[in-house]
Amino acid sequence: MIRNPGHQVPNHRAGKHASKFRLLARRLHHDFRYNLTSRQRSGLVAYLSFVVSIAAVRSLTTGIRTGRLPLHDITAGDVHIHHYLPGIALLTVAGGMGVRGSDKASVHCLLGATYGTGCALITDELPLLLNLRDVYWTPEGRWALDVAFGIIASAGAYFSGIPLWHGLREEITGKPTQPGTC
Repeated sequence: MIRNPGHQVPNHRAGKHASKFRLLARRLHHDFRYNLTSRQRSGLVAYLSFVVSIAAVRSLTTGIRTGRLPLHDITAGDVHIHHYLPGIALLTVAGGMGVRGSDKASVHCLLGATYGTGCALITDELPLLLNLRDVYWTPEGRWALDVAFGIIASAGAYFSGIPLWHGLREEITGKPTQPGTC
């Protein structure tokens, strides 16, 4: 389902020397731009930024804790600054951007990335926020990863199943899905 009839899907046989990766990237770019609505694009960007951010923050904190990275915790005096604080700031920015609103597709994607990253930073430290004590590296704090994996799995199932959901809606209602609807 191509939203812009003037655009064709990239020809996979064009340019014999083009790598498969390059062709795949072109196809993904085309599908992202023309087959998804702005709501779907911003949701997908939020999902991808959540996945990347949760992986990055876990890797970074593990590297700091084990001493494999030449970095250290961020402190203000003797107070450790937990990464849920930048997460709250990012959600505040995303909320402000969302309230203001915009018709530009780039703003929707920026909003999605800001929201996804902020959610990842907060989700990673949920046990600390709920227990009011630092259980990040204990078995008691492990459930934050379970929550993150649940979010990743659920959103991944949704985004990979978008065509299925449209087909089910058409089957149930008997009406074809209109372009631009989720």
